[in-house]
Amino acid sequence: MRYAGDHGLFHKHVHGVTLDPVQILKMLEMDQQRNTVDFSCRRTGKTFVKELYCLEYLATHPMEDEGIVAPRMQQSLTNLSYHLDAIRRSPILSAYIATKNGRRQMKDSGYTLANGSSCSAYGIMGQIDGDSLT
Repeated sequence: MRYAGDHGLFHKHVHGVTLDPVQILKMLEMDQQRNTVDFSCRRTGKTFVKELYCLEYLATHPMEDEGIVAPRMQQSLTNLSYHLDAIRRSPILSAYIATKNGRRQMKDSGYTLANGSSCSAYGIMGQIDGDSLT
């Protein structure tokens, strides 16, 4: 909680990622507006910044749930991998993973933090059966 509210310091000191000024500006914009649209060219780190923002939000706000939804499960797992990689890089975030019955609550499809916040990946195309969506 020491770096809560300062995106640059949080990501630099918690899991060792130095954000550039444009990425910090995008995070500040997401603080002010919960629904933002980002029009940028390819390979500029849009998804990376948004997922790290969500990880920081979950770590600093208790009892929040994030669902990463994409047409295919693999697409949402790719976005979740940004979270999981940051957690694995950081001793602080690794220690902040919740435990239940002696098991760490971190798996390929989601994780739960000690403050009760969690994140899970979902794919909606696996639920299509013929012409009906279940």
